[in-house]
Amino acid sequence: MRVNHSCFWIIGLLVLVLVACQKERPREGELEHRAVREMGAAAGGGADVTFQSLSRERWEQIRKLQEQIRRQPRETAYRAELVALAYGPSWNTLFLTGAALMPHPGNGRPIPQYQAEQAAFVDAQRWAAYLQRWRAHPMEPDFGSLQAWQPLPSTVLHKEIRNDTLILFLAFHVAESGS
Repeated sequence: MRVNHSCFWIIGLLVLVLVACQKERPREGELEHRAVREMGAAAGGGADVTFQSLSRERWEQIRKLQEQIRRQPRETAYRAELVALAYGPSWNTLFLTGAALMPHPGNGRPIPQYQAEQAAFVDAQRWAAYLQRWRAHPMEPDFGSLQAWQPLPSTVLHKEIRNDTLILFLAFHVAESGS
């Protein structure tokens, strides 16, 4: 049986590539966190955004305002307050939460945590889209009427489970308000 030596070189090269790719993987969220930090620095923000960038009180105020708006979607005073509270101009970042029920609201069955995290992430993305609109036009749209949006670069800064709800705390890098 005759063996082609070029096959050994190709297999050896593939093994080297695979070994090189097996380096230690970044911790969960590290790549996203690095991307937000780099985008913030490129936009002139420079400072590293973390969960501790805001006080726990401020995070709770943001969450409560989101709940008030969800209950009263036409109340523009809540919108203005949320925009002022959630926007961090020194980082050019929106700080928002996303929430998802852990038991299915319809049948009460448990939802896997990764699916709850996905739902909470989409919820936070939706809030970011509303805040982007409300920063430019505070009177519209009413919460719940937005049908589509462009996702913003983001990172999950913290997550916790309270009772039957998973809450994600996120930072969204936003474009300069003048651009």
